[in-house]
Amino acid sequence: MNIRTQRVCAWTGPALTVVFFIGFAGIARWMPPPDPLAGPDAIAAIYRERPTAILLGQVLAMTAIGFVTVWAAAVAAQMKRIEGANHVLANAQLALAAISTIVFIWPQFFWIAAAYRPQRDPAQLWLLNDLGWLPFVANVYTGVPWVLTIGWAILSDKGERPIFPRWAGFYCVWLAVVFLPASLAVFIKQGVFAWNGFVVFWLPIVFFGSFLLV
Repeated sequence: MNIRTQRVCAWTGPALTVVFFIGFAGIARWMPPPDPLAGPDAIAAIYRERPTAILLGQVLAMTAIGFVTVWAAAVAAQMKRIEGANHVLANAQLALAAISTIVFIWPQFFWIAAAYRPQRDPAQLWLLNDLGWLPFVANVYTGVPWVLTIGWAILSDKGERPIFPRWAGFYCVWLAVVFLPASLAVFIKQGVFAWNGFVVFWLPIVFFGSFLLV
């Protein structure tokens, strides 16, 4: 077991969190998100005002997200210590992390496509904006089982010296509860359940960052 390699992989979690928010919030200025009720002209104005910032910010954010699976590999290695030879949960966790990485990255390419040609018809930019934001916030269908597999493994650890603190397992279960309501964004355009709302955007993105730190 290469402890040094695992430690480096584990530290990619805090590192990628910082880099992601620098790109996503600092450079692209995607926090807060655009209003779902904004019309084509208002959305087009965003992409025409700062195309380079959006492109650079999303490239930086996607680069950071690419390291999520590296972080998850370190977590999987420790989960295998809990499960022993039949490490089903560790395998599931790593697979879900890999899929979740794609789920996070792919929507950002729609924002990049919009910023790449901001002279497009406003209706097209409006569509690309929707294609980015809806799956980015509402596609929780890999994130929920991902955190639950980690929580399940932690809470099933019966060793005298648990690999992870037990509270971290309950924290993962809480994360699943926080993430799940985001799927409602596909039905709602205003309020706490819209893609820029407190329940759908702010709670999940803050807790996701804290998840990698924890």
